[in-house]
Amino acid sequence: MNKKYFLFAAAILTQIFCFSSRFALVQAEDQQVVVDQEAKTLDLLTRIDAFVEEDPKLKLDAAKAHYNMGNIYYNKGKYEISAREYYQAVTLMPDDPDSHYNLAFVSSENLRDYKTALKHYKMYLYLAPKAKDKDFVQEKIIEAQLILKSTVASELEEDINMEK
Repeated sequence: MNKKYFLFAAAILTQIFCFSSRFALVQAEDQQVVVDQEAKTLDLLTRIDAFVEEDPKLKLDAAKAHYNMGNIYYNKGKYEISAREYYQAVTLMPDDPDSHYNLAFVSSENLRDYKTALKHYKMYLYLAPKAKDKDFVQEKIIEAQLILKSTVASELEEDINMEK
């Protein structure tokens, strides 16, 4: 591996982890600083994602960074961004049950995207068949299936979805 590339990636990941640990301490009056920091963090993660295929260690670190950012955005109530970060973590680390669980949870409980939730709850149980919360997750699977089966498609709803 190229030493410059490794140092660049390490510097970026250090910035991300330092930012995520300080993130909770930011006061309300520093909202613009937070917005700027979030934009910089997303830009850094995008840069890292461009390199991850070349290095499995960097890929794992990038997945963890996306997972952590998903947690931060979830705690801030930014559920769509949180889901996007968890999705990136799942894409980079498809065998991680926690990423699947968090994506499923935010999708069902906050975004009402039961199709995504169902897929990732099932994947969670596939990857962690002896999980302590297995019964809870099985209930969530049944709930999502029932909601999806009870949804009646309408032409008006299809038109609205096509406009989005």
